[in-house]
Amino acid sequence: MDKCRITDRITLYMTHPVVHFIVRCILGSIFIIAALSKVNAVDEFTQTILNYRILSPLIATVVATVLPWIELLCGVSLLLGIFQRSSAFILSTLLIVFTILIVRALYLGLSITCGCFSQDPSSNTLGWWKVLENSVYIALAVYLLLCPEDQFTIFSLFDKRNIQLPRANDHY
Repeated sequence: MDKCRITDRITLYMTHPVVHFIVRCILGSIFIIAALSKVNAVDEFTQTILNYRILSPLIATVVATVLPWIELLCGVSLLLGIFQRSSAFILSTLLIVFTILIVRALYLGLSITCGCFSQDPSSNTLGWWKVLENSVYIALAVYLLLCPEDQFTIFSLFDKRNIQLPRANDHY
């Protein structure tokens, strides 16, 4: 088989709407799970952020309060298929920043946890596996940015079944 055919086949599979949908659901679910572990643990997450030794306590508290909601919003948006590119851009940017902070912590020899899915200080400490894991997530987010959006969205459910959303001026 010549290289052109192989490349065409790979491109066809990689741009297939089902592949895009699966990647979107995986990345969205990961960020929903990560956000839910932080939403009700602001104090613990603030301490995790402070352990990186880069932000002041005030700014760390603001970040610990806002960041989980951004992750949750982007994760839900990806699952529902709305604002797909915007969510992928925000998440890829966050992942790049997180990865840089992890590499910095490893370089400085900090023995801390990442705070991604648990605020338990006794959970696994940072390592190069986390950098690799984040790199995979970055690749998934960039894939969502570069490939055409799929049409498997919350809105497509209404289109396929010919169900119309009620309008404000509809009277029953």
